Amino acid sequence: MILSLQHERLKHTLATLIELIANERGLDIEGAGSTTFRRADAARGFEPDACFYFAHAERIRACEEIDLTVDPAPELVVEIDITHFSLNKLPIFAAMGVAEVWRHDGHQLTISVLEGAIYRDLPESRLLPGMTSVQLTQLIQSSRELTRTAWIKQVRQAAAVQSG
Repeated sequence: MILSLQHERLKHTLATLIELIANERGLDIEGAGSTTFRRADAARGFEPDACFYFAHAERIRACEEIDLTVDPAPELVVEIDITHFSLNKLPIFAAMGVAEVWRHDGHQLTISVLEGAIYRDLPESRLLPGMTSVQLTQLIQSSRELTRTAWIKQVRQAAAVQSG
């Protein structure tokens, strides 16, 4: 698959945004990028645009390889849905136990949270409480309008306000 500049910018912006919010809130987080995740018993796998561990960050940080038969799936998966929609991946994510999926279609961010065996779109992240899809979409948009330094400052302020 050929990845566009728009896709790669959004992926980088979202990954940076997640890292900054977690850092501002003092949360331990470990990114696993676009690691390919497979589980033999599921006979399927997935390769997210980006993914993160929160509760299992310390454990995953010590790993060289992730084996889903013994290691947990990432808690947050990021998908950029500009040309290929990831809705068909949701059952795979659910089967693997991914708690939250953030999808960006080039215009807005959608937060989907695993409830039982299906995902439900919610206005607010459970992993980063107080951060809404509307606010995150605005922060992503402002990344295109501000200098990087000004944008990072804005993200840190938004994260601090929401956690306080």
